[in-house]
Amino acid sequence: YYYKVKTLVQKNKKSLNQFDLTGAYIQLSQYCLKKISEGFTKFEKESFEIYKEELKEKTYRMNDGSMAPLFYKNVVKSGLILKELDWVKNFIYEYKGELSKSFRDNYFHFCLALYEFQAGNFGFSMELNSKIKYDELYMKVNSKLLHMQLLYETNGHESLISFLESFRHFLVNNKIIPADRKSLFSNFQKYLSKIIIYGNNNDKTKAGLLYKDLLREKVVINKEWLLEKTALIK
Repeated sequence: YYYKVKTLVQKNKKSLNQFDLTGAYIQLSQYCLKKISEGFTKFEKESFEIYKEELKEKTYRMNDGSMAPLFYKNVVKSGLILKELDWVKNFIYEYKGELSKSFRDNYFHFCLALYEFQAGNFGFSMELNSKIKYDELYMKVNSKLLHMQLLYETNGHESLISFLESFRHFLVNNKIIPADRKSLFSNFQKYLSKIIIYGNNNDKTKAGLLYKDLLREKVVINKEWLLEKTALIK
């Protein structure tokens, strides 16, 4: 039914008003995210294509004409999963001005930090990530997650172990983040902690079992990166 709806939207979008077209794209996008969380990776490309359609039709615009910062971040993450590095970099700079001023610098720096991380420029990514102001809860969480990935990639494992424990306490003590969202982050902390232990011990057997657990896991953020790091343990 997803493909039928997608085809119907494409054929009839000129006759739909902006509100209905926006709603259709949101439903298609949400379905893609649901299937991705269930392990159907082919929907990663579908999700990216829907985002590009929204950009083309300008259905992403809010009432004041700005781009929602969450949409900006999601487009970047979707493109990076597919290794569309050049496209993502152009998007980050081209649409920066469409973010409202109150969000602009934080989301620009964070998204550019994600891009540089994916490009392997870990030092510059860390520099950009350090510029983020913790005045928004989920930006604070996402910045911390990226910092942990950067510490791992730059072999700062001693600092990372301490940071992982600090992050665990941060989640336990936070009363605002809903339980389902909190599980996404706490599972990341749990799996990364095990990756460090198994990697330090060169425990390929336990790493193999962890990889299988990760494949089945539906509630964890940055799953692709965790799988990649687990697979490298030899």
